[in-house]
Amino acid sequence: MNRRPTLHAALLIAVALVGLTVAAIAFGPAGLPLALCGGVLLRSRRRR
Repeated sequence: MNRRPTLHAALLIAVALVGLTVAAIAFGPAGLPLALCGGVLLRSRRRR
C-alpha cells in the first residue's frame, strides 16, 4: 500500500493547508496559533 510515501505526504500537507486556511478565515488571526497547535496534536496522534 505504501508504494508512494511522497504522494501520501503531499496529500496530508494539502489537507493540513486547507484546514489551516479555513481555520484562519473562521477564527481570524487570533485562531491561527490555536489551529497550528491542533494540527500538531492531530499529527502526533496519527503517528502513534
